[in-house]
Amino acid sequence: MSASNLTRQMLAALVLVWALSPVHADSDRGSNPLARFVGSWEGTSADDRFQEHVSYRWGPGKSHLLFDMRFFVNGEASGEGSGFMAWDRENDGLVFHFVSSQGAVIHQAQIAGDSTRMELAANAINGGSAGFPSEFRTHFEFTAEDRYETGVWLQGESGEWQQVMA
Repeated sequence: MSASNLTRQMLAALVLVWALSPVHADSDRGSNPLARFVGSWEGTSADDRFQEHVSYRWGPGKSHLLFDMRFFVNGEASGEGSGFMAWDRENDGLVFHFVSSQGAVIHQAQIAGDSTRMELAANAINGGSAGFPSEFRTHFEFTAEDRYETGVWLQGESGEWQQVMA
C-alpha cells in the first residue's frame, strides 16, 4: 500500500468521532487543564474499523504535554506521528502541534469551548501530499473523567462546517 493511501486512511480515521479511554492515567491530575490528558489512551471508531493509540506525558516543567500517536486500519498499522500540546494562558485555550511520519505538520488552536470541550481550528503544512486537508476543525470533549471524544469537521462548498461523521 502506498504512503499516500496510508495517509488517506489515517485521515479517514481522524474523521470519525473517537471515544478514547485510558489504558494508564497519571494520578497527578492537579488543576492544569492539560492534566486530564496525561496517560495512555486507546480509541476505536463506531464501526471498529479504525483505532488510535495515543500517549501523553508531561514536558519539562509541566508546561506542556508531549504525545505519540499511532493509527490502525482493520488492525494493521497505518501511520504515526508525534507532537506537543500546550495551554495558551493568554487566550485561555489549547494549542496542538502534530507531525506525521509522512511529513505533514498540523497546527491547531482552540477557537471555542473551555477545558472540558475544546473546539480547534487546524491548518496543515505539507498536508495535501500526505492526504490531510489544508484546513479542518477538531474537538476534544471529556464525557467522563476517564473518557474523551474527538471528531473532525470539514468546510462544505457553501462555507459551512460539517461534521464528517458522527
